[in-house]
Amino acid sequence: MTICIDPSLPTAKACASQKRQHKMRGFTLIELGVVLTIVAILALFAIPRVQGYLLSGRVQPTVAESVDAIGQLRALGAANGGAGQPYAGMTALNFATVLRDKAVALIPNVNGADSSVQHRLGAAGATVTFLADTITTAGDSIRLTFNSVNGAACVDLASALQAQARTVTITGSGAATTVKAAGANYFAQTAQTSCAAGDVNTLAFTFQ
Repeated sequence: MTICIDPSLPTAKACASQKRQHKMRGFTLIELGVVLTIVAILALFAIPRVQGYLLSGRVQPTVAESVDAIGQLRALGAANGGAGQPYAGMTALNFATVLRDKAVALIPNVNGADSSVQHRLGAAGATVTFLADTITTAGDSIRLTFNSVNGAACVDLASALQAQARTVTITGSGAATTVKAAGANYFAQTAQTSCAAGDVNTLAFTFQ
């Protein structure tokens, strides 16, 4: 309740004047410091969650572009005519080239023998390495290895690409763990426990 005590002003004018002065007082430094401290504490907990959501949202575009690239490499391998070894001789240049001019989630760098592909699911500059691999015979498969994947994207990436892959291994904070072997089922629970927090996970997928 506002009490007006200025005898030189009519009561109504005195009340209005004092109310205006009260509204214009603003924040003190202590009040501002308290507010900033609360905002900082909230941000400390909120930022990692927001980053996790952003990383998780990048998984599906990354998977879509990877699957599309694998499809093109399979077609290229079929045209090679190498019976049982369709991918023999393929390098990172082939992988980067099929992604060139249309990839968004993946970042191809077509540069001859120094070609490379980066992903956006973890540390800045994290790469997707590519090589011809072996399941039964050398060159009968190809392998994509996603390096430095954040824990927020690790399980989703493994789960999404395992449907296309023959084998899947995850290296988190410990030794490499096979979560899908050739001809076997995918073990989702093992994948979950194999993924570690931070940009420390390496996921390898072999496609045939």
